[in-house]
Amino acid sequence: MKAQLKRKIAGVFEADMAYQILTSCDFGAAVKNKYYIKLIKNITLSDHIKFKILQEVRAVYGNDIEQLQVIPFDESKQVANSTTEYQKTTVLQQQISDEDYLSELSKELGSNSTWYKVRESLIKSYGQAIDKSWFIH
Repeated sequence: MKAQLKRKIAGVFEADMAYQILTSCDFGAAVKNKYYIKLIKNITLSDHIKFKILQEVRAVYGNDIEQLQVIPFDESKQVANSTTEYQKTTVLQQQISDEDYLSELSKELGSNSTWYKVRESLIKSYGQAIDKSWFIH
């Protein structure tokens, strides 16, 4: 039914407006006499647009739907998600960098040497910065 609603919205609105609505809204469910739409981008829906969407919701879900409930975009969640993604990327880059560093160290010291094993453990536990500050002048 959501796909049918999206097709109806695409047919009723101008192309640009339909695209903006379809890419900015998460179409939820009909509960009792309300239909829920969650904004996933920071856009403003005018009363006229909400009314037209409600008409299409009624065409798909029935005339029992009396109200369109728009759940506003929560910017704080978006920022938190972006920050989490940035942190994951930074950690991944650090892990790749540590692997490259250990590979070079292995070539220099030999992967079976005691010093390599000590420094590998140090790098895995505390990072490259400690190894560099202690062993590289």
